[in-house]
Amino acid sequence: MKLRIFQLVSLFASLLSYHSLAIAEDTNNFNIGIGTYALTVSYNDDFNYRSNDSFDGVAFTASYGFTNFFSIRGNLYSLDHESLSNVEIEGTELALLFGMGLQRNGLRAYGGPGIFDEDRKIFGSNENYSGIQLNGGIGYSWQHIVIDFFVTIRDPTDYETLFSTETIVFTSFLSVAAKF
Repeated sequence: MKLRIFQLVSLFASLLSYHSLAIAEDTNNFNIGIGTYALTVSYNDDFNYRSNDSFDGVAFTASYGFTNFFSIRGNLYSLDHESLSNVEIEGTELALLFGMGLQRNGLRAYGGPGIFDEDRKIFGSNENYSGIQLNGGIGYSWQHIVIDFFVTIRDPTDYETLFSTETIVFTSFLSVAAKF
């Protein structure tokens, strides 16, 4: 987890230095926020019924809008299983976002590719899941505040090794961020 925090801080520190060059444009390109995060793993159980493992928790987000149509976003999250107290997830996401309104005030809509890396702690043992994901979201931006609803559909390959069946993995994230 400390390595992930260091990686995200390093990435956004370099973006912040880049941001200092863009201040002359009088735009608020950099966002830092917090929100509620949910992850659902849907699979067929032993009786061939559709089952879900659901996790929820908190996430921190940071993003930088290079233009009104292109942005990069990083999320750091910590989740608990909705019914099993001994199952936890900690992870990171990085997404390239293409859309509209990513730098200016008003409505925003976006989508794009991303990657994720997470550690799942199951009753004392650790398992790592990583891969690609498809991102999308909508939101609204004011002068100093951004509200976003962000969803992903993930590559289920690593999850399928745990469940030994076809799996669908998706996340949702509602965040509030400060712009500067």
